[in-house]
Amino acid sequence: MKFHLLRWLMPMLFGLALLGQPLHAQDTDDIIEKLRLTQTQREQVKKLREAFRKETEPIRVEINRLLEEEKGLKKAAKVNTEQLKTVLKQRADKEVELSLALTTFVQNLEGVFTPEQLKQWRALKEGK
Repeated sequence: MKFHLLRWLMPMLFGLALLGQPLHAQDTDDIIEKLRLTQTQREQVKKLREAFRKETEPIRVEINRLLEEEKGLKKAAKVNTEQLKTVLKQRADKEVELSLALTTFVQNLEGVFTPEQLKQWRALKEGK
């Protein structure tokens, strides 16, 4: 559930790459246009995005590395279930770390909005 939520929010919020996959930045631009952010707000959002990208890049790289390791372990003639279990737990921990970073990012992002923009933002997120 959390990972599914991440995959939905990532392009919607900041057009970043989740697990190294390119996403469409125009989704973010559309939202910014709908919210009619001021230039100051746009600059704040840009700084938040950059900080988030910088903070989460090592996490996403590690998730990708663990996914590759997991694939390799699963392809073995005799799967080492203990080793696979360890890798799965490590990846789960990294995904939780990424989810927590996303939660913090969204809270910081919402702090940039005016009350009216926040109301509109939440309606957009809910698809209303």
